[in-house]
Amino acid sequence: MLGLAHYFTAQPLQGLDEARRSLELRPHWISALKLAAVCQVALGNQLTARQLIGELQAQVEGSGDLFRNWPKHRPEWMAQIENVLSSLEPGVAATQ
Repeated sequence: MLGLAHYFTAQPLQGLDEARRSLELRPHWISALKLAAVCQVALGNQLTARQLIGELQAQVEGSGDLFRNWPKHRPEWMAQIENVLSSLEPGVAATQ
């Protein structure tokens, strides 16, 4: 959650640091992978973000995803994250 706070307050580098710490403990955690990807995009690292999306797509959907209930409570935040993530999917032109 701290990483998300950093991301939404325009501090993506700090958000990425928090995502990396989380991934050290749980290497395939969906929430941390999503956070790392959106922070990488905010930092201009599209290629790295796309690699994270590839890893994210290999995970079982819903296993520990903190974002799962966000549409009910913070739809605008979830929409922002989903827009960034969907821009990284195959078939979307790479900017890097």
